[in-house]
Amino acid sequence: MLQYRYQHGQLYKLKALGERSSMELTVEGFHSWMWRGLGFLLPFLFGGYFLQLYNAYTLWNLSKDPRCHEWQVGICAIVFFVLFLGNTVTTLIVVKRKFQQGLRTEAEKVTKYKST
Repeated sequence: MLQYRYQHGQLYKLKALGERSSMELTVEGFHSWMWRGLGFLLPFLFGGYFLQLYNAYTLWNLSKDPRCHEWQVGICAIVFFVLFLGNTVTTLIVVKRKFQQGLRTEAEKVTKYKST
């Protein structure tokens, strides 16, 4: 829900600025002012990811209990762990790429300013 609100807000801002049409589905450009909303969203995302890790750990321990005879518990633990890994790695890659893109944009502005 928070991610939807963030993306919806960013698309609305771009539409209001005239940079995107009302039929756009994604935000391709990433500007420095978007970090405010993303900075708010990231702790909630990582909180959810670590909840997935906690679920995986707890379910794995439950699957090793001698009283547990169901195979589904271990499979759920593996699924939660794969979700945790995939979500965390993907988010870290995106944040790194956005950070590098922001640095590149700032360097281009400085170069352009010095050349004028």
